[in-house]
Amino acid sequence: MGIGALVGSHHATVDEILQELLTYETSAVDLYRALLSVVEGESVALEEYARGMIRAEELHIAEVQKMLRKRGDA
Repeated sequence: MGIGALVGSHHATVDEILQELLTYETSAVDLYRALLSVVEGESVALEEYARGMIRAEELHIAEVQKMLRKRGDA
């Protein structure tokens, strides 16, 4: 038996990894917004879930953007 190939992307720099993460986080927000538009007025529990997830993903995006800033950036 051998070790299988590693699954996933291979990046040369941490910034490339963070950029990919930013893409995934942004698409997650879009999906949760779509969920919210579907369940609005139909299910309070799902609305609260979607809003909570949007908030969490937006915080993740802000954290990744902060990590991507260079020294001296405002």
